[in-house]
Amino acid sequence: MSEIEAMGHIYANAYLTIAASIANGSNDGFLRPRDNPYFSAPIPSPGGGMADVKWSFQGRGHLNSSKMVLTKSEKYKTLKSFEPLYSRGWTFQEAMLSRRTLFFSFFQPYFVCQASCRAGGDPSPEEYFNAVEMGEMFSPIAKGAASPSRYQAPGTMDLGYEWPWVAENYSSRILSVLDDKALAIGAIKDRYVKEYGEYISGSWSQNLVVDLLWSTDKRHPRTDDEVRLFGTQYCRGSIKSLPSWTWLSFDGSVRFEVIWHAFYLGKIRHIGDISTRIQVTRIPTADNFGRVTGEPLRLRGGMKRVLVIPPKGPGWQNRPQSLSCYEPKIWDDATGSYVVEVMTKSAVLEARIGEAVMDDFVVETPMRERGEMTELELIKAFDSGHDYDARPRILDCFIVAMVGGRSGNQALVTKPRGYSLVRQGDQIAYGLLLEDVPGSGGNKKRRIGLFRSNEGIGFYFDDAVETEFDIE
Repeated sequence: MSEIEAMGHIYANAYLTIAASIANGSNDGFLRPRDNPYFSAPIPSPGGGMADVKWSFQGRGHLNSSKMVLTKSEKYKTLKSFEPLYSRGWTFQEAMLSRRTLFFSFFQPYFVCQASCRAGGDPSPEEYFNAVEMGEMFSPIAKGAASPSRYQAPGTMDLGYEWPWVAENYSSRILSVLDDKALAIGAIKDRYVKEYGEYISGSWSQNLVVDLLWSTDKRHPRTDDEVRLFGTQYCRGSIKSLPSWTWLSFDGSVRFEVIWHAFYLGKIRHIGDISTRIQVTRIPTADNFGRVTGEPLRLRGGMKRVLVIPPKGPGWQNRPQSLSCYEPKIWDDATGSYVVEVMTKSAVLEARIGEAVMDDFVVETPMRERGEMTELELIKAFDSGHDYDARPRILDCFIVAMVGGRSGNQALVTKPRGYSLVRQGDQIAYGLLLEDVPGSGGNKKRRIGLFRSNEGIGFYFDDAVETEFDIE
């Protein structure tokens, strides 16, 4: 354990770190002959003049704008599939903390230091590091900026918080030992302690409102033997030995919703634009790696219930990753049935208030369907995907933050096929979907998913009940 704690100092004080990006393991070689697949030649531009174009010799690999590599077999693969280094959890710290690194890649060597990036040809450092999903870290210095990168989208202002990118990149890397999840990022978090305050299980006390709002993206593939080896601490992608509220508890890549959905869509320009709706009444004690050692995190804020209709076929037990959330008013608990008027008119979209992204899903939802469906696609999904004969699930929704604002009175917006939806402004609410810990009487809860409201539906939570609880 002492050697793990010293890794940050080892990399930071090393004169040069050699990163064998193309090696599958310590026994693989990486000093093999390479042919750079590109050459440059100008061609006439449609707008006049000449344009410099990159060409590839037939039969050699080349990198396209979608981060894919075309090989001699003429089949596209992601560049990361050729560069195993960027998929391993323990190697993230060497890229983040080393002062100088020489990467031996599929194409050519790349040299990176705190002032610049260098390569002997194409792809450029910026193209290469974007393709292996390290662009946020290396692109600015590849362009000549002599400072570490910040979490920012092209053409926008700095968000003021770099950690979400660090967490997303680390989460996309796989570890063979689940207990290493909190350890392999330990040296990296030391770099941010002075700036972000107290570190607890992958999150920072000063920016907890952002760190809580993560959603599952892609689960890491695991063999049956691995699942058996993990035992009871692993269940459908959830690591039970870690608190349910931390992104570290998901064995796969995550996204920070308030960043992707609000920052990149232009609803916020800085972390200070996020309206916090919670109070942290207890910060857990933690060891040097951020692992919780004392009483659990305790939160206070508004709680309101939302309804999820089980999908046809798989049902709730085998639920998909993404589900629509509705107002509970469409269900009559006394009769044990849905409200007849709503169902016969198929106007339930009027009661659709947002989306749930589940933590322990069974069926992964394609990215196209997550928060990007058109109104007609939503209608089709509802009409064909819900099991009206099954009892719905009523979930506690704890509102963590809101972005956007309200302008004017509530408006009835008419949709295709007679659907209608009440909206006010462009405010979006983000929250945690929770369930009670058995035997706790509702005083202890665990996270089961993330909630994101429809645009303009923030007012639905105005009458949320103030609630204080432990979250495990």
